[in-house]
Amino acid sequence: MQQGRYADCVAALLRSRQLDAKYLPSDTAFTLGRCYSLTGNLVKGTEEYLKVAAGQTVSAGILYYNLGDNLMAMGRVVEAGSYYRRALTETPGNTILYYALAVALDRQGQRPAALAQLRRAVRLDPKGEALTSSEILWFPPQDLDYFQGARSAVLRHRLESLRHFQSFQRKDPASQWRWAQRRWMEDLRSAPGDTEDLRLGPGPVNAAVALAELRPA
Repeated sequence: MQQGRYADCVAALLRSRQLDAKYLPSDTAFTLGRCYSLTGNLVKGTEEYLKVAAGQTVSAGILYYNLGDNLMAMGRVVEAGSYYRRALTETPGNTILYYALAVALDRQGQRPAALAQLRRAVRLDPKGEALTSSEILWFPPQDLDYFQGARSAVLRHRLESLRHFQSFQRKDPASQWRWAQRRWMEDLRSAPGDTEDLRLGPGPVNAAVALAELRPA
């Protein structure tokens, strides 16, 4: 499916389903759920995913991961966390799931549990390649900054973490997760940092501004 053709995908699959309303093969429901989700209709996308008979024609790990992502984007973080755990049971080597579960826990206010999952993710993904994989579709897109900010914070890369959380805030100033983002920012101000992280140098970070942000108010 080409980018921008997801609405056509939905229309085509709905037409095929109308031929026999009782015929709901798992692969059709899964594809329809994905297309609905990528048009921004997460409610319909989730409804279709829930029709899928996991493990038949669709990988249970992928199905549960997609369900978790939809629920996360809708703010239903407890349910999202449950599906991420189920996905990890099916595909324990899928690093992105540890990141996703960590953020779901973080947004429930469970910081120690979130940090534990982030550390697992970092051990499996020391270069952070899982978060920038072309196979990952971020919705909302600014969540990538949130995930990267959390990862950098665990690595004690304070300026990098601050840059990502500031980017998240600029892109979505009214986010329902701004309280959690502010908590990360407060932690960044108070936590001891490595000298390497506080070095002024070239790059995308305005180091002077970032260092000011790190100082207690």
